[in-house]
Amino acid sequence: MGMEKTMAGTESTTAGMENTTMGTKNTMAGMKNTTVGTKNTTVGTKNTMAGMENTTVGMENTMVGTESTMAGITVEFGTIKYKRSVLCGRPFVIFV
Repeated sequence: MGMEKTMAGTESTTAGMENTTMGTKNTMAGMKNTTVGTKNTTVGTKNTMAGMENTTVGMENTMVGTESTMAGITVEFGTIKYKRSVLCGRPFVIFV
């Protein structure tokens, strides 16, 4: 009698495996929807690249401000330029 109960349990397990196969089909349908989402993400990346170009313009403006700060009296000896700052009067060297 104990053996008959074990065999009945085995048949129930087989029925569960059939339901698992149906679940796999549903997962494949979900993968198709994920692919559509990836196409939308690519469009978002193009917009991000446009934002990076605007950031580069801001960096160029910062470099212009730095050149204005280094303005002073320039004395040139060969390829070495000596500059004297207008604000503090201390010389500094720029190699060209």
